[in-house]
Amino acid sequence: MDQNAENILNQVKGDLSTYAEMRLRILKLTAIERAAGILATLSHGLILVLFGFFSVLFLFMALGFFLAELLGSMALGFLLVGGIYLLLTLLFILAQGTCRLKLMNKMINAFQAKDDDDDERKINLNSPLGQLLLEKHDLKRACREMENRLKSDWHHASEYASYGIDRHPWLSLGWQMARPWLLRRLCSSLLSIFRSSRR
Repeated sequence: MDQNAENILNQVKGDLSTYAEMRLRILKLTAIERAAGILATLSHGLILVLFGFFSVLFLFMALGFFLAELLGSMALGFLLVGGIYLLLTLLFILAQGTCRLKLMNKMINAFQAKDDDDDERKINLNSPLGQLLLEKHDLKRACREMENRLKSDWHHASEYASYGIDRHPWLSLGWQMARPWLLRRLCSSLLSIFRSSRR
């Protein structure tokens, strides 16, 4: 009977360590996916800003030449363009709080972005991102199966542990004394697994 209890506890311990490793891997994959998404968004935004900057620069240069031709003075034409830039700068300074809040909200949305089904349909499954998403999906499915198995194991272990305890007060006392030790042992095993996986 003791051998059966030991087998059950070893099985539960093995299942818990496997479950913890899978959950840790899911966290790592999610972090990689989010970091890649944020970097892609920032890179795209930077490219748009550069194109926008050069577009505005050349448009304002053209406006400066056009105004210089209309006014008959190159200096006056570019002075007016400089005044437009100064006006835009002042408007941006005045709207600093609103712009900052909008940028913060966009960044928070990028950090907290959920997985979109539309995006997943567009992703090539042979690409690194596709492979990451497939592995993450498989791990989530395996975690759900492991959770069900752990519930079953735990139910079986608790039934086995409570069998006959009511009839034997010394067994009840032993179980109450051993439970904290088992919990500490289980937590230390999970912690050592977590530490070894981080290396």
